[in-house]
Amino acid sequence: MKIYLIGLPSSGKTTLGKQLAVAVKSTFIDMDDLIEKQEGKTIAEIFAKNGEDYFREVEQKTLLNLVNTVNGNQIISTGGGVPCFFDNMEQMNTDGMTIYLKVSPKELVKRLTGTGTASRPLLQGKKNQELEDEITNKLKQRDQYYSQAKHILDGDKLHVNDLINLVKYVVD
Repeated sequence: MKIYLIGLPSSGKTTLGKQLAVAVKSTFIDMDDLIEKQEGKTIAEIFAKNGEDYFREVEQKTLLNLVNTVNGNQIISTGGGVPCFFDNMEQMNTDGMTIYLKVSPKELVKRLTGTGTASRPLLQGKKNQELEDEITNKLKQRDQYYSQAKHILDGDKLHVNDLINLVKYVVD
């Protein structure tokens, strides 16, 4: 079964996804890493050189490739915007299990200020209240898509065991 982890940047998709993949003996795929390898550029460079529209098209092609060619058990960490464009959310819901890691803006600010925003094109250069305002706005825009996930988990204090239990419950 494919499991798609969705949510805003720093919601835990990659960190928890890697841990979940090990726990359930699955392969982990990070869509952003895959796109960077395919394009030979960082996400920030793709945004700067080619713009957001181009990047969203690359994301969609990458997702459709995963939907159509990848078989078996996969844990897939999507980019934060993947569910919000084209029919990507519908594709993921049809193809596998979708899990929205719903993290509060205040918690995301804590996480992002610890790791920096330089690698996140849509949050680049923002600090503290400006960052929280931007995250709150992004969440308002994207929640309608994220909320279409088959499962929604409170990500503020989410532990990998919560994901493992959900996956085992659904699979059994």
